[in-house]
Amino acid sequence: MQAFGLMERSVGKKRSDSNNEWKMQQMDDIFTVDVSKTYFKNWIKDEKCGKDGYINNQADNQWSCADLLHKVTRGILDKMEGKIREPHKERDPRLLAQLIHDMYSTYWNFIAFRTWENYPGALKEKLYTNMKHSLVSKAYQDQQCLLKCTRKQDGRQGVYHPPSSSVDCLAGCFDPLDRDFERLYGFPKAERPPWNITERRIAEVSYASYLRRDPNVWRPGDFHLTPYGNNVKDLSPILTVCSSDEITLSGFPCTCGDKYGSESRVFFETSPWFGTHEVGKTIHECRGNLRHLVNSSPGAYLINMCHIVYSAVAPDGTHSAQEQKDGFHWGENKEMCEKVVKFWRDHRKGYSDAMMNKKICMIWDRRAKDKHRDIHSSKKEEWSHINHDLRHGGCSPWYKSWDHSCKKGKNSHGCDYPDGY
Repeated sequence: MQAFGLMERSVGKKRSDSNNEWKMQQMDDIFTVDVSKTYFKNWIKDEKCGKDGYINNQADNQWSCADLLHKVTRGILDKMEGKIREPHKERDPRLLAQLIHDMYSTYWNFIAFRTWENYPGALKEKLYTNMKHSLVSKAYQDQQCLLKCTRKQDGRQGVYHPPSSSVDCLAGCFDPLDRDFERLYGFPKAERPPWNITERRIAEVSYASYLRRDPNVWRPGDFHLTPYGNNVKDLSPILTVCSSDEITLSGFPCTCGDKYGSESRVFFETSPWFGTHEVGKTIHECRGNLRHLVNSSPGAYLINMCHIVYSAVAPDGTHSAQEQKDGFHWGENKEMCEKVVKFWRDHRKGYSDAMMNKKICMIWDRRAKDKHRDIHSSKKEEWSHINHDLRHGGCSPWYKSWDHSCKKGKNSHGCDYPDGY
């Protein structure tokens, strides 16, 4: 509305007296219409559009309601169209351009109004399709279904290969008992009416949304039933995407994003991964899948394992056995992970991998608990096993560096422990 000069910029309420039959009221970016002319009558009392307050029946008012909505929307659209066509003789054209830039969706609202007015069936079909796809997306989100994409091959074939790319994508639902993916639930029945959806289409739309960072891909279960503008779920149901070149198409999605798991946390937060996986089995599997990072990138290995424990299988506030009993120093190692992840986020744009590994290993050496693997708890692979990998892997040069160089006084023996972590 502001972009086409129908409303001035305003914070708070502002009324327009441009029409003596109805008035627009603005609260920030929300517009309502207040009718001043008597449109609605019944045999007892004049009523505004809605259910009759006396006989609880809307039938007598439905045509009046439709007439009002038509007059109001027609009036608004005519003004918008007039503003578009109006020559800017005495106005700075940059002003309108800036307003359109600030309120870009306004034009698409205008187009949408015209479309629904000329093709009323299109609105019904759009909302029906979006609702159908949203329900499917929500069901998949709740059942730990995802699109897993990688360039790392293990012989398994995906269902979608993005054009001009070596990426392979597998759509499926993770079964915590079999520790592997099943075909998306509902197929092949979902390929028939009234659903008419395919696995390839779901994968294609989901991956394209992921590449352009559409926020819907991180909240596939959200509903956006609006006629104004387009939504990805007008096209297809969507899946949350885990894309990483550090994993294969088989098994648990142990990391997402770059090698540091830059997208792991947001990925695990989209679905209820906790409570359905045995913590020890998941840690064991991801230790194996990410073992190639232990020596070359111990910082990345540690951050990924932090995400597995505290974002995927035993997050804070989910009343896991580890949290309730502080098993394997759950709380202290959580604080260590928070320090490590914060350091990575604060310095990832300015540090080399070698310096990042060194500093993260120093934080790990000072703050981690359970550094000695308990050979009697092989079925409960938790922090003692993760720390064992680091102690004998890439973090070995800094093992006990805190005790030897820093604990008794910083810089006494060349300590360069990162401040604030």
